Amino acid sequence: MFNNILLADDLSKRAEKAIAAAIELAKCHQAKLTILNVREDFINKTEMVMLRVDVSKLHNDIKEKALDIKNKIDLDVGRLGGDTIDREVIIREGKPSEMICKVATEIEADLIVMGTHGNNPLKDVIFGSTAHNVINRAKRSVMVVYTKE
Repeated sequence: MFNNILLADDLSKRAEKAIAAAIELAKCHQAKLTILNVREDFINKTEMVMLRVDVSKLHNDIKEKALDIKNKIDLDVGRLGGDTIDREVIIREGKPSEMICKVATEIEADLIVMGTHGNNPLKDVIFGSTAHNVINRAKRSVMVVYTKE
């Protein structure tokens, strides 16, 4: 049923429930698992000001942050039993809901798995949660895992 699963991972502790669910689905369906982390700002504004004179340092800092993110994802997936599954890690910069839908289309994902926590109901009412926006925009199935502890 599912051959290619996209997992949106925000690297939070609560995201582990969504990671575990995606791993189990990938195992059950012998599917590839693509893990996506989206950074709204790879480097915050203060860091940009401090680094603006040295572009090579900025490039190296971004590479280092990306490698740290990939390593954390690999550790989390391994710790949650996903060492044996076919997987790929993608790191992008942008608005999470838009980038999740874009990558899902690029990789032809059958399913998007993501967590939701409902921590900021006012923000969710005004702007919509990331999960809500993905559900409304993605042209494929979305599994939302409630992750609030």
